[in-house]
Amino acid sequence: MSRKGSPVVNEFINAIEEAKSTRKRKIVYIIAGITSLLVSALFFYAYATSFKVHLQPVPEKAYNLSTEAGFSITIGDRVLLPFGSTTIIIQAPGFIEERKIISSKNPEKIVKIKLSYAPVSTSLTSAVELSNPKWIVNGIISSEDQNPILKLKPGEYKIALSSDYHTADEQLVSIKPVTSPMIRVDTHLKSVSFTIKTRPTDAKIFIDDELVGNSPWKGILEAGKINLRIEKTGYKSISQAIDTKNEKTIVDRTYSLAKKTRLVSAKFHPPAGRLFINNRYRKITSEISIDAIEQSLVRYEAGGHQGETIVVYPDDKKISFKLKPIYGSVEILSSPKSKVFIEGELVGETPMNAKLLAKQHLITLKAPNYIEDSKTIAIEANKKIRHDRKLTTVSDYRLANSQPSVKNSMGIVMNRFIPSKIKIGAPRNQKGQRANEHLRKVDFTRAFYIGKFEITEKQYAIFENENSNSSLAPKGSRLPVRSISWEEAATFCNWLSLKEGFEPFYISRQSRIIGFDKSSLGYRLPTEAEWEYVARAAGKKAPTTFVWGNDYEVPEAAGNIADESAKGTVKIFLGEYNDGFAGIAPSGSFDAEISGLHDQSGNVSEWTHDFYLLDPPEVTKVYFDYMGKPKGASHVIKGSNYLSASWTELRASYKDTSNDGRIDVGFRIARYIN
Repeated sequence: MSRKGSPVVNEFINAIEEAKSTRKRKIVYIIAGITSLLVSALFFYAYATSFKVHLQPVPEKAYNLSTEAGFSITIGDRVLLPFGSTTIIIQAPGFIEERKIISSKNPEKIVKIKLSYAPVSTSLTSAVELSNPKWIVNGIISSEDQNPILKLKPGEYKIALSSDYHTADEQLVSIKPVTSPMIRVDTHLKSVSFTIKTRPTDAKIFIDDELVGNSPWKGILEAGKINLRIEKTGYKSISQAIDTKNEKTIVDRTYSLAKKTRLVSAKFHPPAGRLFINNRYRKITSEISIDAIEQSLVRYEAGGHQGETIVVYPDDKKISFKLKPIYGSVEILSSPKSKVFIEGELVGETPMNAKLLAKQHLITLKAPNYIEDSKTIAIEANKKIRHDRKLTTVSDYRLANSQPSVKNSMGIVMNRFIPSKIKIGAPRNQKGQRANEHLRKVDFTRAFYIGKFEITEKQYAIFENENSNSSLAPKGSRLPVRSISWEEAATFCNWLSLKEGFEPFYISRQSRIIGFDKSSLGYRLPTEAEWEYVARAAGKKAPTTFVWGNDYEVPEAAGNIADESAKGTVKIFLGEYNDGFAGIAPSGSFDAEISGLHDQSGNVSEWTHDFYLLDPPEVTKVYFDYMGKPKGASHVIKGSNYLSASWTELRASYKDTSNDGRIDVGFRIARYIN
């Protein structure tokens, strides 16, 4: 329902409403004005306190100023930062992007940023194709490409070029920002100094088929591939391609010209002489090369013949030599009588006389059991000489070339002995002497090697391992091997002989030893005479009773015998001696004896080669290289062992016998030298 009043009332009411509306607008206007003033004041304050960015250098083109992180506004070259911090970013054409962190707390409101020029892609080129170019920028080789593109910062640069054939003078270039310039470098060919000399001189010099002068010649040429030709009448021409890239700035060559030649047919008798053309040695052929224009002197010589010289003229087509023989004679003598070979051909036996060509001849003399004797002798023309030779026996040769000590492939060391006459055995009045120790005079014509140590379990295990075809590694120790029979010890010797390249000493049949070859140099067991010589006489002025000497008192460390440490394990022991081993000792545990061998006294007794016999010797007879009888029932055992304590067993002349293995018996090896 609407109310209606009088017009006056309504007008009054309208007036009141209009007044209210006008007042509201005025208030709004006032508030808006105040807000605008506050905003303007705040903006003015913010602008006044903003950071001004100064760039050095100033970019020629428009750049972009922006910020990253924080509450900031960029206006032109200013950064409004009411609080906190931000990162200013400058991006300008031709420059590297720059970043700088600023803080609102920094009192300095001017931010200085130094811009760095960005590298410019600069193309380098030349008008010619270059061989191995080197582009040099500010004195440094910057590229070896044909047309390189280099990254250069704006600025001034000195650019030069060098190649195999071309060079370019240094030139100054200016690189500006933003642009990507192409720089063309002007090149010119290098100059090379040539000196051409010849022997003989006055030869014509051609460069690229153009005559430039006669030798010796000097000139300056442009670098490149040059064809050189040298010509002289009567001489072979020389052509050579010279590439100056392989030379320095100076080419200095000397050429020896060879004369033009022609072939002449030639015959020579006797053959295999020496040919000289114009006093220069030449190889003998059916056609010889001589000067094509001038005459030549051709000389032919042969041993035992008179030399001949022929003048060969330009028109001669063939020559022939037939030299006259010249003789001398020789009387050939030798001890012993020998067969005579001259140049390898059997011509007779000594003594003999021979007529030979007057030259050097190889004369060889051969006799059984002697070393072949060869010597070159010179036969003089019309003279007789005497050739008298004393041949060396194979035995003496082997001995002279032997070493005092040798080691074989198994590491077994053997010492050399050159024995002399000795009486083995012992006289009846010697304390401890046994009836089987007959005195026997023995002498030696053959030297021998004998083992420095007794064969060890480890060494014997290698033999057993190979004989059983086992692939297992052989085991064993340094203890001397024992409890092996005489035949097993002899079989070991034969195996070792084959292993070392010797003919076996022992003759076997169906795995049994049935004899021996006395001439063999293979491994064997020492003879009784050898064993006793080494134990009693080697290195001593006179033979001794014991290995250590003649005293019936065991010196300290004389060997591993039955001592105090063996008490309780043996019936008899030496109470005042202690060697430190109650039982068997490793081979070589004690110092070497006077002979240089170890353990001939004590440790284990040792098998020898000889059969055991009680036949007494002939009193006046000297037994040379005595090896006992060829047959017998058992073999001789020599030396004391770790169970020995009596003076009988400790003496070096003591011997025992057996064939079977025993716990106190081992062996060492020997072999003849000559």
